[in-house]
Amino acid sequence: MDLNKETLHKLDLSRLSAIVFQLQSDIGKASRQLVHCLVEKDEKLRLLAEKEDRVTLLLINYASQNGLDTNLNFKISAPSSFSESAYKKWLQAWAVVSRIKRGIPKPFRKRVWNVITTHSIRSLNINFAVLFREDRSAKDQEWLRLINKVSSSKLKSKYVTCKSVERILLAYSRHNLSAEFTSELFILSSLILKITQGNELIAVKVLICLMDIMLPPAYFTQELRTLHVELVVLNDLLSYFFPKLSSHLHQLQAANSSRVCKSYSSSHPPTFKDSLAFEPPLTNIFVLRWFLNMFTNTLSWKALRRLFDAVIVCGADMFLYAAVSIWGAFEKELLAVDNVSDYYEKVEELEDRLKNTKLLSSTEFIQMVYCAHEIAQSNPEIPSIDELRHKNTPLSPQPVAVQKISCPSPSQDELIQLDSTKVTKTLELNIVTSPSQAVIAAKAECPQTIKKTYLYANAYAADIPNDVLALYSLNISEPHFNMLREGTLYTIDM
Repeated sequence: MDLNKETLHKLDLSRLSAIVFQLQSDIGKASRQLVHCLVEKDEKLRLLAEKEDRVTLLLINYASQNGLDTNLNFKISAPSSFSESAYKKWLQAWAVVSRIKRGIPKPFRKRVWNVITTHSIRSLNINFAVLFREDRSAKDQEWLRLINKVSSSKLKSKYVTCKSVERILLAYSRHNLSAEFTSELFILSSLILKITQGNELIAVKVLICLMDIMLPPAYFTQELRTLHVELVVLNDLLSYFFPKLSSHLHQLQAANSSRVCKSYSSSHPPTFKDSLAFEPPLTNIFVLRWFLNMFTNTLSWKALRRLFDAVIVCGADMFLYAAVSIWGAFEKELLAVDNVSDYYEKVEELEDRLKNTKLLSSTEFIQMVYCAHEIAQSNPEIPSIDELRHKNTPLSPQPVAVQKISCPSPSQDELIQLDSTKVTKTLELNIVTSPSQAVIAAKAECPQTIKKTYLYANAYAADIPNDVLALYSLNISEPHFNMLREGTLYTIDM
């Protein structure tokens, strides 16, 4: 019955009394149900708190046995009322969870990532409704054109579609007005969407947190300057963690580099173009691909997911420790290699075994990553990654000549011939267009254009000290760079 004022005026007293009695009965029943639900909720919260306390004790015991910080407090969620000290205890608990055998359980991953990224970007005061608005500006249209240009037909997933990636990237471009679109950003967005099971809001938070807070500035740009510094830092870290392997690779590189100069007599010195044949650091071509692909072509899906858990919980430095760990896993077999040609073939083979978990399980891999992180934190002889980045980051965009390589300047004819590849006049970093063993050893699934271009090279001779490796010139021509980007994009296995 519709109990409006007009209807009630028409009813007699007995009918009104019956209605009041029924309403009181219904209210009483609803109240009892509500009380029962609240009691049940309190009981479940009590049981949850007991279980969280037990998990906290287990994690403290695990942390104590492994020399980790025991100042932790495990909670399923982190309320906004948490103090900063309480948040750090919560974060430390999940950091320990992320490194144990099964890692962060899948049902909790989105929640944990959301809490951490929301906390990290809270000072940015982002209006996500504005970022996800439907209207499109001229800049949005340009990003859409670029996104559609690189969209891969292999990008198929239950949670990832081209439209969802478009929304994520447009939201990020509206947040960071100076951001430039790259296919690496496309790969990273797709990967985050898949891990967060298609939750676009959390995915945007993670992308902003990674690109604007965790990763070094301008990580994915057309010039690759920041990634170049990361390669130098990686080689420095390798010399601290695996000095025997680092020395062995350096010897292989030096032997291969010296062959060029030895092939010329004093009366026929090498030309400028010949001097570009020096072998770059042997790790570079592989590590560059790992970083550009965000390890998608190197690690199994489970290992990749756990690596991103570690990055979200502990910071983007874990990418570098992951690369160090991979080289550590390769060390035993690479030490048996005695020439550069066999080296590239062996690394390709080891990468394939790693991808198929025949070399390391995901648990073994993540344990190595965390172990490298802890050693770096506790060993005063190992410089921090920030120190290594500072040491190897150019102070000026102007190139600085390297005096230790005795190679001639190019003639006018050579400059005209090399103009199409925009090879820099200094020997710090150059594109080598002639095939080499590194190109021959490129991934089988990469396009043929990638195999015909020496993607990343510098004139690095055996007598150049590490501190000179903070190269000041990085001039990669657009065609070569686009081939590199397309090669990494179209091999992503979602």
